[in-house]
Amino acid sequence: MPLTIVALCFAVAAIWWLLRVGFDTLRPGSDEARGRRRFRLGAPDLMSGTALRLINDVRLASVVLMIQLVRMDAPLSASEKNTILALMEDPLGISPRQSMYERAFQITERGRPFDAVAEELLPLLLVRLTPAQRAQLLGMLTQVAEASGGASEAQHMALAGLRLRLLAGSADRSDTALRG
Repeated sequence: MPLTIVALCFAVAAIWWLLRVGFDTLRPGSDEARGRRRFRLGAPDLMSGTALRLINDVRLASVVLMIQLVRMDAPLSASEKNTILALMEDPLGISPRQSMYERAFQITERGRPFDAVAEELLPLLLVRLTPAQRAQLLGMLTQVAEASGGASEAQHMALAGLRLRLLAGSADRSDTALRG
C-alpha cells in the first residue's frame, strides 16, 4: 500500500511538472509548443511578442493594426469601428466580420504603442504582401485614423514609421494577396 501511494505521488508530480514547466521548455518553433502555448495564453499575455508573432493571417494582422492605431490614443469610436468593419468587407474580403473583429480587438490593448505592435507583425507583412498591397494597407490605416475627424499627431508619426519600414522592404512577392 505505501508503495502505491509513493508511485501515485510521483505520477501526480510528473503530470504537474509537464503542465507547469515542461511545455514551456519545448522548442518555440515547434507546432506542439505553439499549440500548447496558445492554449495557456492569458489576457495579459496576448500582447507579448510571441502572441503577436503567432498570427499568420495577413487579414487578421491588418485588422489588429487598424484597431491598435486607434486604441493607442483613445477608445474606439463608432465611426472608427464602422470604418474598420467596412474595410474588412471590401478590400479585405472577410466574411464573418464580427468574429474576426472581436478576435483582433482582444489582441489589441488600449494605450499600447502602435510601433510595438507593428514591429511584431512586420515580418509577416513583408513576406506575404506585395508592394501594391502594402500601399493599400497604409491607405486603409490612414482611412481609419481619419475616420473620427482627422488623425492625431501620434497617429501620423506611427503611420510614417510604418510606411518607411513597409516600403523599405519592397521585395516584389506576389504569392499571397490580402484577399486570401
